[in-house]
Amino acid sequence: METSDARRAWRDEQERLANLCARAAAEARTLVTRELFGPTLAQLLGRVSDILDEIDAVLMGLDPDHDGDAFARAAALHRELEAIQARVPREHRRMLCRTTAATREQFLRVVK
Repeated sequence: METSDARRAWRDEQERLANLCARAAAEARTLVTRELFGPTLAQLLGRVSDILDEIDAVLMGLDPDHDGDAFARAAALHRELEAIQARVPREHRRMLCRTTAATREQFLRVVK
C-alpha cells in the first residue's frame, strides 16, 4: 500500500509539473507566432526548460513499465520545447541564450 501511495504522489507531482510546463510552452509558442523574440520569450523558454528538469527528476520515482503515459508526456514536452526553439530565427537565438543565461544567473544569486 505504501508503495502505491508513494507512486501516486510522484505521478501527481509529474502531472502538476507537466501542466505548468504545457501552459508555459503554449505562451512561448504564442510569442514566437507573433514574432515577439524579446526577454519575455527568453524567460518562458527558461521556465519551460527548468520545469522539464524538475519533471525528469520526478520521473526517477516512477516505473516506465507502469507509468508509460507520464514518460510519454515528458517526452512530448521536450519535443515541444525543441519545436518552439527551432521556430526562433537565427538572429534572435543568441539574444535568447544570453537572456536566459542572465536570468538563471540572477536567479542563482537570489537563491544563494
